[in-house]
Amino acid sequence: MITKHFKKHLLNQIKLASFLWLSPYYWDSKHSLIQRIPVGTRFYISCTQMVIYTAYSVGMTYWMICGDGSADLKLQAMTIVLIFVIFALLGWIWRTDIGPVQLLNSTFNMESDLLRELDSSSKLGPGQLKGSTKAIIGLVFILAFSVFACPVLNFALVLHNPCQPPFLGAVLGICTDGRWPRIFATLIRYPIAVADLWISYLCNTSGALFFMMIYASCAAAFLEYLDHVKGHLKGSIDFRMERIPCILLYRKVAIVERMLNGTFSKFILPIIMVTFTALQILSGFVSISRYDYIPMPQFLQFPLIWLNIFAFNMLVTTLCSSVNENSESLLQEMTEMLYQERFKICRKYVTRELKACFPLKMRFGNNFIDGGTPLTIQDFVLNQTLSLMLMGN
Repeated sequence: MITKHFKKHLLNQIKLASFLWLSPYYWDSKHSLIQRIPVGTRFYISCTQMVIYTAYSVGMTYWMICGDGSADLKLQAMTIVLIFVIFALLGWIWRTDIGPVQLLNSTFNMESDLLRELDSSSKLGPGQLKGSTKAIIGLVFILAFSVFACPVLNFALVLHNPCQPPFLGAVLGICTDGRWPRIFATLIRYPIAVADLWISYLCNTSGALFFMMIYASCAAAFLEYLDHVKGHLKGSIDFRMERIPCILLYRKVAIVERMLNGTFSKFILPIIMVTFTALQILSGFVSISRYDYIPMPQFLQFPLIWLNIFAFNMLVTTLCSSVNENSESLLQEMTEMLYQERFKICRKYVTRELKACFPLKMRFGNNFIDGGTPLTIQDFVLNQTLSLMLMGN
């Protein structure tokens, strides 16, 4: 359940962004809702910071396309630039689209009602966790930890090498032939590192990581919802008396699924899936083929990026495909129970109610994630990485 296992991490992300005066939302503890901040000083400061972060991302992109530097240096920077640009794009969506916040508020309210109905009848005890839920809890914890750790890591790397692309020292053209001029050694070296630290925090709290946390949490929560419905169905003494309540519970879950798809399927999820696949290809290629050209410790960030994106792609897409398979299995089980009904009138009524229920599908665009999607993505990533390695050689 999102309320039980993921709410604190999601709210901590909101509170951190609100503390930095970047978030367009805040946590209203009085009403237990996420609210949009009113137009005022805080709102204009958050917009100004987002504009500065966007300009920084545009400058990184311009340096990568038109700046002075070798092809290997720009290839090394491409992964970082893509992360900053995509996070800026998702950050503007986060600011203009209130759908994810409405989804969370509705999910919190729905789960409070669902838990009251199922706690007494579900076979899943409050202390028992599914393996998928434990995995997503670990993933969300890593994402929450990255919000703090990655900017500090970038700060240390920029202090170690102020000319490291594609950060501020390289973008501003201060470095000559990859070397930091001595005249600037004590004047602007630390201010530039602090500016990069601030921009990195803006990147991590702009909203993209929050989208990732929400979607991963929902994928795990749907599997728990379906298990609760199945436990409610099998835990009843008289199956015939519990079919309609189980169907109504399933419809509540289906409403949340429609809200999730309406929020993520058009823009957010396609952007995440396409760009994360590209990031996995680039980071894997750099980690394998360019380790001789990148000095330590800068090189370590590329295997870490590849590992985190691989874990997110495989884990989340696998759980999304399991949502579709488990919902089809649950509906099939309910349909088979119709044969236990003695009276045709009751059977027709339950049949009509079941026909109105459809399997849950985690959609992106006009497609949805099925059982073959995770392996298809990884097969594509492997083929493209090998093709880049052959072209590089």
